[in-house]
Amino acid sequence: MPRFEDPMLAEGRAVWMGTCRACHLLGVAGAPAVTDYDNWEPRIAKGMPALYKGPMHGIKGEDGKYKMPPRAGNDRLSDTQIKRAADYMVAAVEYLHQRTQAPQ
Repeated sequence: MPRFEDPMLAEGRAVWMGTCRACHLLGVAGAPAVTDYDNWEPRIAKGMPALYKGPMHGIKGEDGKYKMPPRAGNDRLSDTQIKRAADYMVAAVEYLHQRTQAPQ
């Protein structure tokens, strides 16, 4: 996973590696993988406030069960940590997408 010099993204990476990576690295349990830009593009277009809501409040499936639990399944995370992890994930998705689009 990419590293960024921005200290807020670095903090977000640490949170992402400890909590979010389990599902979002490879797309486990329906979570969009960081390498799946086509799945992320419409989510990113909604803006960061919309992207913060899912990990903060959880995302329920059609069956009413949580696909992503509230607080991303880690009650110890602060709102700031959740936001920084989301910021990192979007930066990583965009970075990885740009690398795959680069001319060979």
